[in-house]
Amino acid sequence: MILENKNKLMLIMFITIIISISLILKSKLDDKADIMKINIGYEFNSSAKTLDPSKIEDIYQSNLIENLYSRIIEYDTKGNLTCVLCKKFWIEKSTIVFEFRNDIKTIDGIVISADDAKLSYQRLINSKTNTHGNFSNFIDIENSNSISTVGNILRIEVLKPHYVQFVLPLLASMDFSIITSKAIDEEKKLGYLELRNTSGPYYLKQDDESGKLILHANLHHPFYSKSMAQEINIVPVVYGHGIDDFLDDKIDVLDVTYYPSLPQYERLFNQKIKKFNAHKTLLINVFLINFSLRANKKFTSEQLFYAGSIVSDICKGFKKYGYGFQDVFEFFQSTGTGHLNESQIEHLKKLRLVDKKINFTTPIELGVSQIVFEKMKKAFEQYPEIKVRSFPIDPASMPAEERPDMYLQTTDSSFNEDISLMSYNFSMGYFGTSKIEGDNWIKDFSDLPNKEDRVKKLQNFQLNLLEKPIIMPIGASPYWAIAREDLELNFAENFPGSSWWKIRKK
Repeated sequence: MILENKNKLMLIMFITIIISISLILKSKLDDKADIMKINIGYEFNSSAKTLDPSKIEDIYQSNLIENLYSRIIEYDTKGNLTCVLCKKFWIEKSTIVFEFRNDIKTIDGIVISADDAKLSYQRLINSKTNTHGNFSNFIDIENSNSISTVGNILRIEVLKPHYVQFVLPLLASMDFSIITSKAIDEEKKLGYLELRNTSGPYYLKQDDESGKLILHANLHHPFYSKSMAQEINIVPVVYGHGIDDFLDDKIDVLDVTYYPSLPQYERLFNQKIKKFNAHKTLLINVFLINFSLRANKKFTSEQLFYAGSIVSDICKGFKKYGYGFQDVFEFFQSTGTGHLNESQIEHLKKLRLVDKKINFTTPIELGVSQIVFEKMKKAFEQYPEIKVRSFPIDPASMPAEERPDMYLQTTDSSFNEDISLMSYNFSMGYFGTSKIEGDNWIKDFSDLPNKEDRVKKLQNFQLNLLEKPIIMPIGASPYWAIAREDLELNFAENFPGSSWWKIRKK
């Protein structure tokens, strides 16, 4: 009897163990089944080795860096600055103080520290290559104590107390991403930044050097959630085929960085076969004509406006603009600061309405990429005053001194005393000045303690750009991102960010 009970007990224990093991295995299988993997269509065709916060030249580099690195502070979806790598921050007269968290680590367990931030900022200052803001306008870069650390405390001392309001937003821009000391050390040997031990919500798992990247979630990051995509496959898309790739289920998400051309998105929104979710930003994607300094010396403003109006009309006929397009006359859009008053806008409208034929002794050169050259050349055959010239790359991406008389461009415009935006356009030569002249303008602008004076300076600057003209806005549209019906994007409306860690399944 005792032996029989013992056998029964052993059988029960055995069954219990089997059930427990089965439940554990099922739980693990369920966890694996719940892991979200998504394919994101992205216009990036390079090795990740080209990614460097100190050398950002386009939105594709910037938005990849947004996911691989974090800033000490970042903007939330409502446009408020919040701590990411810090516990808190405060102001002591002319000093910004950050208290770092000690629980944020890379995937290999390396703690992201205040010293990492200091080294990252020093690297940025020494590189002199970044395009979204310059520390030298606001701190004494020759003083080693301007950026200092004690334990997990980082202190940034600015030259004037009112500079704080400019430096804080600057620190949220991608150029000011925090790189680990280990990665900076290894860069000296590798020649590029190692992207495994990054400070962001994702790290690089695989790079085949053609734009096909695999990102994995960093479990130690404050943005980490089991509900976020644990693996992201970056699928390079060829412009013009992004919507087709989405409709053909080759990608789950078409990123916000994909230019929202009207014909493609009209076709997407008019089709009834595939349901999807869409996200759009505010009206911040500006389609404009840019005139080189050479053109301003060779031609009168009346000639430039005349040629610009012809180009504008033809391009509108081609529907070479974004979905949700609206005619605009200003560069600063949406919630921006520095808008012109009604009389200034009417003045610009009159300048642009050249209702008589203007004579040209030499034709003005319109530069286009070779892929659209034949189409554009044919469109301007009846306008001998405009000579269409082919370039192997987008003329807007060429060095400023090599650009043609006029060229088409799309760029971001959302300004709330955003030094980062102004610095980028100065650095890229889009405002008709050198980088040094741009830095001097930003310094003079920042030295004005009164906001009303700064707004006036910004208005005058914009009016000068539009009157010469250096730029001639055609219109503005939102940025768009689209996703499978079961995915929520949760992106911000006030900037074209690719916050991929915010994507969730419904």
